[in-house]
Amino acid sequence: MKLYILDVAMLEDPRDRIDWKEKMVDGRWERIVRYPSLEDRQTGAGAGLLLRYAFEREGIPFCGDSFYVGAHGKPYHNKLCFNISHSGRYVICVTGKEDVGCDIQKIKPAHPRIMNRFFTDSEREYVQFADDSMKEECFTRIWALKESYLKMTGDGLTRNLQDISFEIGDRIRLFENQKERFLYFTEHQIKNYIIMVCGKEQEMAVEHVKCHAIDNCF
Repeated sequence: MKLYILDVAMLEDPRDRIDWKEKMVDGRWERIVRYPSLEDRQTGAGAGLLLRYAFEREGIPFCGDSFYVGAHGKPYHNKLCFNISHSGRYVICVTGKEDVGCDIQKIKPAHPRIMNRFFTDSEREYVQFADDSMKEECFTRIWALKESYLKMTGDGLTRNLQDISFEIGDRIRLFENQKERFLYFTEHQIKNYIIMVCGKEQEMAVEHVKCHAIDNCF
């Protein structure tokens, strides 16, 4: 697997870069430039450009006709497995030979209502019994794990999240409806963000992509 990370804070305003229109899937640039917020425009453009960059790096032709959408909205490609996520100033893209999922979350306070609704008993204990300085990180880690797994399967948030439980020790173990499922979960932290990648491949390379590298790539 390969994880690509892009900081979009320094990305140009896509309204000033009409040439990016040809570098994205049809219609994406037109939608992005309508966003009133510069941050939203940068994030939208960053996701589109990073996706193409990843395909270029993997040697796969970036053709809009090769993309399709699954039953619950997950995008797929005929020749490359991929997934995208974004939070705050970062956009990430993961690629692999088999289905992959990724999620990035800014570390946030532990919300009891969210834990009561979406976490299992053991997950709540993992957060509640953590040192005070680690509670926010533990809460965010569980949420990112659930998101990355559901993005890999393509189910999204259509599932009951309490049917999926994670145990975190020497390795991350996943239990679905109380039966263990063997997958690889890889965590990567950057500043105050947690990135989680879910897949069937154990090895993962990481590339921090610079904004100028995206322009120079095409």
